[in-house]
Amino acid sequence: MTSRKRNIRKRSNQSSTVPPTPPQLDKTTEIEQSVEARDKLESAIACLFKQREESKPAFLRSLAAGLQTSEVQPESLRERLVAWKAEEAQAAEQGEILQELLGLFIVRFNELKTAWRAESVTALQRIIARLTTERGKAGADLEAINRRIERLNADLDEPQNKLPPAPPGDPKENAHPPEGTTARTKKRSSGKK
Repeated sequence: MTSRKRNIRKRSNQSSTVPPTPPQLDKTTEIEQSVEARDKLESAIACLFKQREESKPAFLRSLAAGLQTSEVQPESLRERLVAWKAEEAQAAEQGEILQELLGLFIVRFNELKTAWRAESVTALQRIIARLTTERGKAGADLEAINRRIERLNADLDEPQNKLPPAPPGDPKENAHPPEGTTARTKKRSSGKK
C-alpha cells in the first residue's frame, strides 16, 4: 500500500512543477532591456510596414507576368488572390501585436524613467556607449545607429524639455513688469476691477 501512495505522490509532484521565474534584475539593467525591447519593436514594425507596402505591387507584378505567359484560369487566380489576402491578414495581425507590445514597453520605460531617474540615465548612457562602439565596426549601418543614438539622447534630455524655458536675460530684469504695462492692467492681473 505504501508503494502505491508513493507513486501517487510522485505523479502529483511531476504535474505541479512551476516554471522558474527569471532572476530579479537591477533597475539599470531592467531599464536597459526595456529600451532595447522598445527599439527592436519599433524596428520590426518599420520593417513589417515596408514589407506590407511592397506586398501588393509585388503580387500584382507576379500576377501580370503569369497572365502574359498563360491563359486566364479563374480558379488559379482566385487561389492566388486568397493566398495573398491571407498573407496580408496575417501581416496586419502581426503588426497589431507588435504595436500593442511597443505600447506596453513605452509605458514601462516611462514608469521606470520617472521612478528611477539616475538608473535611467545610466542605462541610456550604456546603450549609447555600446552603439558608439558598434558604429566603428565594419559593415555597421551608420544611419540606423545614428538615429538610435539621437533617440536615446532625446530620452536623456526629455525631462529638461518638459520644463518651461528659462526667461532670456538677467533674472533681475524680469522682476519688473514688461514695458507698456499700465497700472490698469496691473490691477486686472491681480484680480481687482
